[in-house]
Amino acid sequence: MAQITGSIQPFSLDDDWQRYIEQVDMFFLGNLINDEVRKAALLLAGIGPAAYKWLCDLCIPDRPTTKTYAQLKTLHTCVQLH
Repeated sequence: MAQITGSIQPFSLDDDWQRYIEQVDMFFLGNLINDEVRKAALLLAGIGPAAYKWLCDLCIPDRPTTKTYAQLKTLHTCVQLH
């Protein structure tokens, strides 16, 4: 298995989601991560507890783990953050 360079930093609910996702996409590109299932798993594992709860709330009645990476990237458009 190839060594991973860098890491996915936790998302702060005060930050811009689109910019955060751009950084996550660059992390995946730089590490040659193309598998959509792996992308979703790494995002959910690295996003941090507050943002994970936020995504859980956005997914109700589903769980974030049932969503694709593409779906996770756009969930925030359903509601206002603040």
